[in-house]
Amino acid sequence: MTENCTLRDKNARLSKSLEDLERKSRKYAVAHSRETRKADPQRSGRWLQIKFTRVILTADLYPGNIMGVDETETYTAFHGHRRLATGPLHDVLAVIKADELDPHVPLLIFEDRTSRPIDLDLRGDLHEVLSRAQLPQKPTGRGRPKLGVVAREVTLLPRHWDWLEAQPGGASAVLRRLIDEARKRHPERERILTAQTATDRFMSVMAGDLPGYQEASRTLYASDHAAFNEHIRDWPEDIRVHTLYLAAPAFGEVLNPPTP
Repeated sequence: MTENCTLRDKNARLSKSLEDLERKSRKYAVAHSRETRKADPQRSGRWLQIKFTRVILTADLYPGNIMGVDETETYTAFHGHRRLATGPLHDVLAVIKADELDPHVPLLIFEDRTSRPIDLDLRGDLHEVLSRAQLPQKPTGRGRPKLGVVAREVTLLPRHWDWLEAQPGGASAVLRRLIDEARKRHPERERILTAQTATDRFMSVMAGDLPGYQEASRTLYASDHAAFNEHIRDWPEDIRVHTLYLAAPAFGEVLNPPTP
């Protein structure tokens, strides 16, 4: 009886050690590939083989606040249809904290490069708000947040994986290099697409219910500058001016940030 108990205890400790090792290996893995099978709807009784991997992408390829708020970026705050400020985060938050804003009116802060709204805890004074905003987020899952990279899953055909696995540096490094090279080959197209995406994202949030939004979105991607201006002409002034500022690179223009 005593021997059995001892063996059970040893087995339990060994199982726990193996689980710990597996957890650590998953935590520090950079690229993770696995295969799965799925029933082929076209052929009864046959299976499709699908292979996918987690790929490390840089922050440029996956825009967003991976490490909290970046002070080198510019931001714009809107209180309802009124633009409060555009500039570095410190300046924008200073305007917000100095103004007595109606709590029943939505307050939104956008990152100008992507027009993604950022979520900040605005309780307390300016120093407290900035301190919370600049704290790095804890990394979750695979990836290298300190290097500005995150993990996503992609699916490719077997011949694509065969080619990737034959390249030096691993799948993640090869994919990053291919994307960077494509962006460098077509910088103008990349600049236009970035501006179109940021503009449309801002319009969908701030002007999605306004007359002419659908038409403005279509003419934005069609590069029809005159029609775009016409469709947003009757929008609230601050929303219209900021939309023009974001859309300027998509039409080959450069505008200064709006001023109060």
